[in-house]
Amino acid sequence: MKRLRLIDGVPELRVRKVKESGIKVAHLVVQCGCCANKIEIYPSGLGDQPGLLEIGGVEGSIRNWRAILLPLLKLGSLRRGK
Repeated sequence: MKRLRLIDGVPELRVRKVKESGIKVAHLVVQCGCCANKIEIYPSGLGDQPGLLEIGGVEGSIRNWRAILLPLLKLGSLRRGK
């Protein structure tokens, strides 16, 4: 059995890059470190609307995702005292 790598006391997320194939664009798959739960992250709007990102089926602008996720990431590092 493979040993779990822990980061900050929780299993490390596994990230896999999926290459473009057929009609599916290249994307990232982020999977839980201890189970099969996963989300897919796609760059969308490649044609007429660049700068969009789809995370877990929810599409938004990169600016919008940044506004949502960065405060959460900063909050986590403040709690750990970094």
